[in-house]
Amino acid sequence: MPARHTTQSSSLALPLLLLTVVGAIAGCGGGAYDERFQLSLKQVQDAAPFTALFSDPVPLEESPLLIRMPKELGADVFAFDPAQPLGKQPRAHRPPLSLIGVPGFLFNVRKPLSDENSNEYQLTASVFAFQTDDFLKTLAPLLKQLPGGAKVTTAADALELMSKAGRPQAKLAWEAAPCKTPTGGSVDWKKMELTGPQVFSYKQSGADNDVDRPLPGTMQLWLYESKVKGEPAVLVAWRYPDTIKDKVQLGSLPELTAGTIAFKEVSQEPAEDAAKGPAKDGKAPAKAEG
Repeated sequence: MPARHTTQSSSLALPLLLLTVVGAIAGCGGGAYDERFQLSLKQVQDAAPFTALFSDPVPLEESPLLIRMPKELGADVFAFDPAQPLGKQPRAHRPPLSLIGVPGFLFNVRKPLSDENSNEYQLTASVFAFQTDDFLKTLAPLLKQLPGGAKVTTAADALELMSKAGRPQAKLAWEAAPCKTPTGGSVDWKKMELTGPQVFSYKQSGADNDVDRPLPGTMQLWLYESKVKGEPAVLVAWRYPDTIKDKVQLGSLPELTAGTIAFKEVSQEPAEDAAKGPAKDGKAPAKAEG
């Protein structure tokens, strides 16, 4: 059975917060009141878009990653069981086949969507967290066969080479994707979109079980590479087949999800250039906005 998000209702959280703040500062002088009110209003406005996500991170006992996922994809979390062989895992708990070489797969969340023939497909978000060195060691045999692969030192370069190997005619490259955080800061991600044939699981109308089938589709890759020693790189893959393209409304959900990234405390000391990296107190890895 899939795990589930545990979260309190947040539908009234922002209005109640604003009313509480207004009541608390109502006794202040005019100038101080206005300054505090504007600050509180900004905090409410910064947090408002994130009500599209669950208020709590996905519960992950074995990973330092803290990340909130969209309510749109439901509360069920299909976690990978590292104690079981990949072939023994139910399909919903497996990583996408196109990313099978990426270590550190944690979980899927997914939303069923049906086509005009009542066949059921999925909009999925798959989350990985891994140490870059482990990733590069895993891929070393493949990278040595690819032009420039032997010189790869980052997860972003390795993923780009992997993607191009399967799509030699495609013009693929990462683009910068700074994401706002719920507290008004920002965190730096990269993103890349891949289109074309991919293996998707789907359930035919009237069938009991999912099957795998190559179908044209889209995969958005969002990558965060931490600047703090000991904290993992994080990859989120958003996928859907073209058969349900008209029903998928991703919008800002990948960006909002990315903006909630944080980590549990790690024992290693931060690198000297970690000013833009995640805080070690579980807060989002935000940087000040000028």
